Amino acid sequence: MGLINYLLILAGVVDRGIPFLDSPDWAMPAVIVAAIWQIVGFFMVILLAGLQSIPRELHEAAAIDGAGAGRRFGRITLPLLRPSIFLCLIIGIINSFTSFDLVYVMTRGGPSYATELLITYVYRAAFTLTRFDYAAALTVVLFLFLLALTWLANRAAGGEAGAVEAVE
Repeated sequence: MGLINYLLILAGVVDRGIPFLDSPDWAMPAVIVAAIWQIVGFFMVILLAGLQSIPRELHEAAAIDGAGAGRRFGRITLPLLRPSIFLCLIIGIINSFTSFDLVYVMTRGGPSYATELLITYVYRAAFTLTRFDYAAALTVVLFLFLLALTWLANRAAGGEAGAVEAVE
């Protein structure tokens, strides 16, 4: 019994432990929570670096001009954080499709293939079914899909996400 089950039983929420990794209903939510826990710290560092790169003088000037906290956030902070947010979005998309290590270590794609991702299916096709050609083709399809998804995200973000405009 793990810590979460112990706390749930102690709080009286459940009578006996929940089989988080052994149940097809609970396995994917457990993997998703672990994946979020794994990447959220990295995203915080990226967003903190983006926040620290925003000149303080912009906020001071806006406050002097009478802009409230909400308007300063919407007109200064959020637009200047756009490259950092875009980077987190792209890394999150790619990570969600390629988090082989987490799924394989936690569930190996089971139970009943409930946590099988395309990348774990590629691994199974290559090394369990010994269909290396099929696995290689799936990997190329995954690459093209992620490339297209990244391109679409870039277009949705304005086409120049992360670009810095030259000041003369």
